[in-house]
Amino acid sequence: MSVTDFEESNSSVEAVRGRRILIVEDEFLLASDLARYFSSLGAEILGPVPSRDQAWQYLPMAEVALLDLNLNGQMVFPVADQLASLRIPFVFYSGYDIAIPERFNSAWMLKKPVTSQQLATIIGSELSGRRGAAGKAPREAEADNIFDILAKLRENAHFMLSDGAAGDQLVENALRMAILEAPSRPQDMPLLLWLTEILERAHNQNGHHRIH
Repeated sequence: MSVTDFEESNSSVEAVRGRRILIVEDEFLLASDLARYFSSLGAEILGPVPSRDQAWQYLPMAEVALLDLNLNGQMVFPVADQLASLRIPFVFYSGYDIAIPERFNSAWMLKKPVTSQQLATIIGSELSGRRGAAGKAPREAEADNIFDILAKLRENAHFMLSDGAAGDQLVENALRMAILEAPSRPQDMPLLLWLTEILERAHNQNGHHRIH
């Protein structure tokens, strides 16, 4: 969905008051401005954080999240996957023209620049429409079926590479690396996020160029 599809309403803005909003944004000044604005509406700010590594620890506490798509070259999609598994609504926000994986077709995709009022309205509508399932630890939120995680990992690999076979090979290489690195996996780090970081390292080691 896009911001042009939505009509601002005071009731949606009011819905932000007292709610926990996670801001994942790598531009310091923009992140500070967003935090200040939503704080002025009475929201509780989680972060802001500039990276996926710093975002995952806040996920169980969030009621809604504002996600910059490109975090210093890393796609925010694994964070969005984890939020979806917790049934926590989120809004994508970016100055780049980046294709969104099909599994996120129902999510808001906002193009910078967007006014703070529009952001508050859309986030308020998400909060009014559904409530998050906060309270679970990240490991507890992992998909019960490992095939769901592998499917998302494969989709992320195909997003990085235009060749499907090359993407599948990248996933295979990443899984081999994951087996070797399993003893050192951070205790509370979501599995999909950990595997995606390994996937990106495998991607870089093979000399591929990441899509920005």
